[in-house]
Amino acid sequence: FDIVEFNVKRGAVTAEFGRASGFVTNAITRSGTNQLRGGLRFEAVPKGLISDSKDPTLQNNRSTYVTSGGVGGPLVRDRLFWYASAQFRRATEGERVNRVGPIPDRHIDVNEGFGKLTYAPSQQHFFNVSYRHRPQEDEFAGISANDAPEVATNTEGTNRVATAVWNWFIDSRTTLDVKYLHMDEGNETVAVTD
Repeated sequence: FDIVEFNVKRGAVTAEFGRASGFVTNAITRSGTNQLRGGLRFEAVPKGLISDSKDPTLQNNRSTYVTSGGVGGPLVRDRLFWYASAQFRRATEGERVNRVGPIPDRHIDVNEGFGKLTYAPSQQHFFNVSYRHRPQEDEFAGISANDAPEVATNTEGTNRVATAVWNWFIDSRTTLDVKYLHMDEGNETVAVTD
């Protein structure tokens, strides 16, 4: 829901990206408009829709359910707009068995929220402020085909991204862009068994 445009530059990368080699990707997030608009999506991939492996000890028993939605609109017509979205991902791997034997169920929960304000006080100035928050939990992870359940880990993490952008269109050929980006990530992985 959040991405309205995505582009990849290969080769002739512009000077604003420095001495980048290879490629540069850029994604533009959605903004609100003068009309209240939104959408809702639900994705379900229960384990019954996934075919069995030929190796009976390496079965995929993951069921995944994702609910997401976004909505945006005006705060002040033609000047100030808002947009917000959320995504809730739930995955469970049950009835797990590897070469060592039965394994406890694995649970993955990801909750993501995004908000954006867009302000256009005049034809020459444009402001965007956005914030994304993505906490996640993963219980009984890290068990491969040959590991005992006692080596499992529980992981908790949070990703946050805040941006602020000011565009000044000085004349038809000159633009001044001022951008601020703050990103942080905190993760903690704890062994199930000391």
